[in-house]
Amino acid sequence: MLAVRGALASIFFVVVCAASGWAADLSSKRYELTVAVPFPGKPPVCCMAVPAAKDLGYYDRQGLDVELVNVGTASTGTIQLLAAGRIDVGTASVASGFGAYAAGAKDIRFIGAELNNNFELSGLKWAYAAKTSINSVEDLKDKTVGLPAGPNPTDPVYVQISALLSDHGMTDRDVRWTVAGTQAVRAQALMAGRIDFTQVPMELAYMMTPENGLHIVEFEPVGANRQWTGCQCWFANAETLDDPDKREAIQRFVNGTILALRDMAHDPKIFEKAMSLYVDMSAQTPESIDAVWNYERLRMQSNGGINLDHISAWFENEYLENVNPRAKGNISLEDVIDPNLVADGLEEIGIDDKAYWDPPQLSFVSE
Repeated sequence: MLAVRGALASIFFVVVCAASGWAADLSSKRYELTVAVPFPGKPPVCCMAVPAAKDLGYYDRQGLDVELVNVGTASTGTIQLLAAGRIDVGTASVASGFGAYAAGAKDIRFIGAELNNNFELSGLKWAYAAKTSINSVEDLKDKTVGLPAGPNPTDPVYVQISALLSDHGMTDRDVRWTVAGTQAVRAQALMAGRIDFTQVPMELAYMMTPENGLHIVEFEPVGANRQWTGCQCWFANAETLDDPDKREAIQRFVNGTILALRDMAHDPKIFEKAMSLYVDMSAQTPESIDAVWNYERLRMQSNGGINLDHISAWFENEYLENVNPRAKGNISLEDVIDPNLVADGLEEIGIDDKAYWDPPQLSFVSE
């Protein structure tokens, strides 16, 4: 079992400066980066950090020009582009990146996260959209469950729902799995009656009404899934990170994205401004916007999403045991994770000590 200690806090404690008041000491040289995001068009609010950091000028202020590549095949697609060397950074679920590494793509490196669900720290529950006839896990028997990629360990929705089924004495064979696409497409499939149960973005919760035969149902997280789960992470190639100019560009990407996340997590007006870039706000109310912000802000990784204690526990107790047992012997955290970009970023811009849901812990110590 990998032992991990919190050395970062003992190295430095910095009171975080507000993003609007912090400015990097940047040269006049500009850097370029190609980043793939796992959605074909406008992002769901939960995954808007990178597009928002670009559209609201956070990367520009870092001296960074970011080209976004939209991918319609979710995390699997972004990791495939990264493994093929066609992009510099891919945003994806941790299971997709780790799965590719375990399958032979040994150049892939996890460098941080923008979105995470640590339910023990945030106090949030697992939220799903469902037909009103579904009020318990047992009610899922023989129902059609919509997934982004399919019933495999690279699909984070499958991983979560499969854990729920197992915790309630059910198996994967008790439901009908179907690939239903991105979050917005899954919401449409639910409205049309093609599926019975799925995850949808919180900004579409207003559609899940009894009048439509739908509702939002919440369940308590189960097993190791209550802790770090790595929903939307940043991956790069080791070869790219060895190039000084590219590494500097990626460092600026990390810093700019963290600063954007902090502003959105702590300032509802900035969050709403970002949300309005990608969502039809005419369907929203002040109450619905506030509800989306209060849910999503507790998942925004204001300190870069690397806590090696939490990741190690998830990796040993959940990933290798339940998500992808075939990866045993083919992957170690010390090989696949490079925490130095987040560590260097936090040393430069400071720790957000208000983000209790994202405590950084960035050093490995082996027993």
